[in-house]
Amino acid sequence: MEIPSYLKSAFSRNKHPYLMWDGIQKIPYAINDVMMNTDTQGIIDLVKNRNKYYIVGCGTSLFAAQAATYAFQSVTKATAVALNAFEFNAYPPRDLEDCAVIGISHSGGTPIVYESMKMAKSKNIPVIGITDKKESVLEETADLCLITSLGTEPALPKTWSYIASLVRLYLISLAKSKSEGSDIESFIQQLKSMVKTSQQIIEQLEPEIQMFANTQSNHEHFAIAGAGPLLSTANEGALKLTEAARVHSIGWEIDEAFHGAWVSTGENDWVVINAVQGPSMEKALKLAEGMKAIDANVWVITSQPNRFKGVDRITGLPDQYSEWLMPALAIIPLYLFTYYLSLSRGMNPDIMHLDDQRYMNARQVMRQTIKY
Repeated sequence: MEIPSYLKSAFSRNKHPYLMWDGIQKIPYAINDVMMNTDTQGIIDLVKNRNKYYIVGCGTSLFAAQAATYAFQSVTKATAVALNAFEFNAYPPRDLEDCAVIGISHSGGTPIVYESMKMAKSKNIPVIGITDKKESVLEETADLCLITSLGTEPALPKTWSYIASLVRLYLISLAKSKSEGSDIESFIQQLKSMVKTSQQIIEQLEPEIQMFANTQSNHEHFAIAGAGPLLSTANEGALKLTEAARVHSIGWEIDEAFHGAWVSTGENDWVVINAVQGPSMEKALKLAEGMKAIDANVWVITSQPNRFKGVDRITGLPDQYSEWLMPALAIIPLYLFTYYLSLSRGMNPDIMHLDDQRYMNARQVMRQTIKY
């Protein structure tokens, strides 16, 4: 089978540790890289006079954008809206002249993100790029581009770059907050402490999640639930399970799950509930109770483990962080589970089924990357 040159690195390993495992281990380094190398003053100069932000991306990048809207809501007086880049470009909002646009593309070459940024630039709208590829079309187009020094992830399912995008978006929201006169130092310290905390989460949870995943190879239906900032965790977790472990997985907004989405859930299916202290906690408790009433398997990932009774599995998270920052940590257990579930199912988690020529052909039809 012929593999395109830009995909060959994803096929470079055929046993553990795969590239996806490397990506998970790099999460603390990615957070540190962003915190050490981001030009906060440059962000302030660009965003201080803008009070609405459109954050655009696709897939994992879109989910980072969704999480970031809650950061803007929590710490600034501005409004932020997350949109799929195609939707933004094909159906532009009417109020763009008063906004700034943030485009996210890990590769720096996602065509529709590039087109979205070009469209914004044509209207003299300030544009910020978020990428992990130096000398990309995204960097060329943006007024300011925030780039890590880690390069791009070779595994096709992305891990550390999602969290690195989140942290850069958090810093943009905090820069806006600072330009409004707010004291942001406590939030900066929370972000810095996530370097150590993320490392601790990986070290503490990996052995037990590996053992858990090894018992779940026959389960093929997962629903991942979250609300508020953790809706992005649900969506990203579901995407990773689909990409790497090739199971049927869907993200649920917790309250929307009550309105019919749960009805197809079977007694052997897993419902994973992301729950931290905040407005959605009571909804999470009700979802857990309801799913156990139909004998579904329920796994709760939470900063308040003592509040959940009668569920099948609980994974604890630290409770010292603001709710809007938690997506950067809450996704780690799902990344670990996805990785080890893939291995237990005998799959290479790096390649998204592209060892099957039909799937390679399909990707070639549907996906493009701008070379630069």
